[in-house]
Amino acid sequence: MAVEPNDVRVLIPRVRRAIDGPMASGATAPTATLDDEQLKAYVADAIANVIFYSGGAFAHTLDVSQRDAIYGAPTEWTVNPPLDEAETTLVAAQAALDYFFWSLKSLKTQETIRDEGSEWSYTLSATLMRDQMNLLRAMRDKALETLEARTAVLETYGSFIAIRDADVSGLIEAWVTAEA
Repeated sequence: MAVEPNDVRVLIPRVRRAIDGPMASGATAPTATLDDEQLKAYVADAIANVIFYSGGAFAHTLDVSQRDAIYGAPTEWTVNPPLDEAETTLVAAQAALDYFFWSLKSLKTQETIRDEGSEWSYTLSATLMRDQMNLLRAMRDKALETLEARTAVLETYGSFIAIRDADVSGLIEAWVTAEA
């Protein structure tokens, strides 16, 4: 079955690499953390988050294309229009950020386990986890900045309209000044 370019499933390989690294080539790769269904849900949530965080600069919609028969919860999504590579990078960074936030939320950084005759302990680097989150956040923010820079022409246009309308109003309606 061919996947349409606007189906969120086309982003699964990119998001898998953002979460598991460059060697994660598919759901059966030794480094694969999530299966395709789980990744698809992370992709949809990431697109929804980017739409929200960008404040309208992300000119896409996330549409539900299929729902669960019992609960009515979305199970398939499309993004319209399809994403370009820069937008895919933004979504992948957001999906990885979401994944690591939720997976690190309940992770213990150290623990000691004892029984009658043995003791095991481990320690994870809290600094490494913090730095991973900071890196993902910086990648996402840079991608958002790039997206916003691409839409700066709309801001310039909006500013031009606001100035032009104030000048015209000042000429037409004597009680309105350009400073108003």
